[in-house]
Parts: sequence; structure tokens; C-alpha cells
Amino acid sequence: MPDIIDNNIKYSLNQTTHEASVLELIDKTLTNINIKDIIRVGTDDYKVTSINSYAFYNSSIESIHIPNTIKTIGISAFENSVTLKEVVIDKDSVLETIQDKAFNKTSITSVYIPKTVKTIDNYVFSSLDTLKIVDIDKDSVLETIGNWAFNSTSIESVYIPNTVKTIGNNAFSHAKLKSVEIQKDSILETIGERAFISTSIKSVYIPKKVIKIGESAFENVYSLRKVYFEGNKPDIGKNAFSNVGHDFLYSTIGEVDVDTYNDWKEVNKIDDLIINKLYILKYTLIKIIMFLIPLIVIYLIYNSKLQKFIKKYIIIFMIVLFLNMLILLIQQYF
Repeated sequence: MPDIIDNNIKYSLNQTTHEASVLELIDKTLTNINIKDIIRVGTDDYKVTSINSYAFYNSSIESIHIPNTIKTIGISAFENSVTLKEVVIDKDSVLETIQDKAFNKTSITSVYIPKTVKTIDNYVFSSLDTLKIVDIDKDSVLETIGNWAFNSTSIESVYIPNTVKTIGNNAFSHAKLKSVEIQKDSILETIGERAFISTSIKSVYIPKKVIKIGESAFENVYSLRKVYFEGNKPDIGKNAFSNVGHDFLYSTIGEVDVDTYNDWKEVNKIDDLIINKLYILKYTLIKIIMFLIPLIVIYLIYNSKLQKFIKKYIIIFMIVLFLNMLILLIQQYF
């Protein structure tokens, strides 16, 4: 049967399964559209079960309701639709897969991930600084969070269902993430390279089934102070915990913070986890010295024989530098 057009949307029909797929939006300038859950042709009904790749690519739509019959959202389905701010997905949705770049380069502010979704592929919500809320259903069967899936977004918290096995490379890198909720009965196995690099999380629970933490997974997470490990020693990549909180603590029991790291017999074999009091003291002293340098320079300049206007500009510059460093220290330590 040939493709049909209904309300400016082209659908393909499968006469064997009586299912339909959204092929494309005919008029890309439309701002309001409606995807039907059922397409009637003559006396036959076709259930709309997928949105094909590039179906709404570079469109002008501002909001979209995803029918609860949709199982798959294809590659780049809504990519580059920069005016798209609202995506409505029903609680009773049967959506299973959101493919690569499906909502990349849009302006959505929040999204609900229904419990039936098993895969969030690569770059799905990548670099959406407008995205602040990701509501993953508590009964989710999600298994995979792809590479760069939520990187550079504005989400501050995320729930990782206990069914997730893989958090991909750069999955949450550079996001405004402050908290990550991982369940104790999680079957998580892999935390990818740079998965949480340069975020703002304060603590993280590493479940017992984790076998690999990729390179730089938590690098430059200056706010990270507590990591709770459960189970055997995972394979920890280079710089996985580099540049974390100044009072970084490790625990293998999940309830009590320890600073001796002796409870875990394998800890001495993990290069990235050997952080002792001497290192913390050295790190803190370096910060103090860097903090004091502007003050010392200001004192020396003030008592020098330089012309007044030169003194004035140098002192102003050093005061600004001092205040910036003070702000950085406050953000890191508090």
C-alpha cells in the first residue's frame, strides 16, 4: 500500500501487521501538529508504533505529544528543531527505544522517560542546556544510557534505575548534576569514560556488580567527597577520581566514612584510590599558597616606588584575582 498523508504528516502502512510509521512532516514550518495513535484507511485501522529517523528534523514545531502506542523514536527524529520546547509522553506509553540524537539541538526543558524504555541511545539529549528535569519512571526497565546522552545539560539530579547495566562514555559529562541516585540492588556493571567528569555531585554509591569504572569517570568533580563501594574491587581507569574534593573519603561499607582505607584489603592495589592525609595536607597547602599570592603581590606593590597610577591598576587587578580565587575556594569547599 502506498504511503498516506494525514494532517501534514506522511505515514507508511504495513498491511501485514496493521502498524504505521511516521515518515516525515510535510510542512516543516508548522508549529503545532498532532501525531495520531490510529490511522484509519477505509475500514482498516493501523496502529502508529514508530517515528522514523529524521521525521521532524529541522522543523519549526514548538510542542509534540508522543502517542502511547509509539515503541521507537528514530535517529535524529526531532534533531535541530530548535523551537521544540515541550515533549509530552504519557505514563501508559509503551515506548522502548529512543535512538541516537533523537532530541539533539532542541530546546526542551523537561522529559519523562516511561517505565518501558530499555535504551536511551547516544547523544539523545546532548548539549541541551535548556533541559533541567529528567523524570525516569521509578518502575523503569532501562538498561542502557548511551554515550553523551545527557552531557552538558542543566539537570541537577538523576535517578538511575536498578536495571541499568551501562552508563556510557560522557553520559552526564559537564552537566549541572549535583546528585545521582543509584539503588543498592542495582545491576550496574560499567560506568564509562568521563561519564560524570566536571559535574557537581557530592557523593556516589558504586554497587557491587560494577566491574569497570572508565578513565576520568569522576575527574574534576571538585565537590565529590564520599564514594561508597560495595563488593569486589572494580577495574578503575586512569584519573577516574582525579581532582576531587579536598577531603575525599572512601568507604566499603556504605554507612561509615573512613579515612584509613584499611577496611578494603584490595585498596592498596588501586592507584587512583590511594589518597592519604599527607596528600590532603600537600593539596591544601598548595591551595593556601595560591590564595595568598595576590595578597603578597598587593603588599609588595603598595610599598614599592612605582608610580601611583601603575600601582593603582596592578592592585585593582590583584584584588580581582584574589576575589575570583576566593569564590573558587568557597565553591569547592562548601
